[in-house]
Amino acid sequence: MTAKAFETYLSKLKIARTVLSVQQHHTYIPSYIHFNDNNHFELQKNMKNTHINANGWADIGQHVSIFPDGSMMTGRSFEKSPACIYKVEDCKKNFIPHINQTLKATDNNTSEEVLHMSLTNA
Repeated sequence: MTAKAFETYLSKLKIARTVLSVQQHHTYIPSYIHFNDNNHFELQKNMKNTHINANGWADIGQHVSIFPDGSMMTGRSFEKSPACIYKVEDCKKNFIPHINQTLKATDNNTSEEVLHMSLTNA
């Protein structure tokens, strides 16, 4: 989904759960080297499979994934706390990873990712 589509999606979304903050981080796997401009669904499916089958979670851990091309994909229901959050005070967050393990100092977020990061924190 594009930045504009995500903005429209969020404006219509009604979340009953209290959300006080957004937690963003980068993924370790997948990273930039795994992204080929066409495999958004495959990467999301693989993350979900790992979270369910290896971690034992009921669903993918994050609410939204942001890809290097700036595309966004929803994941876990916004009504559920992030799967990787264990402290009670952190359960009132939304969790958004970026597909971009930074391997060296020259690895930077793409301009598309930065745009989406600013939208998800607005």
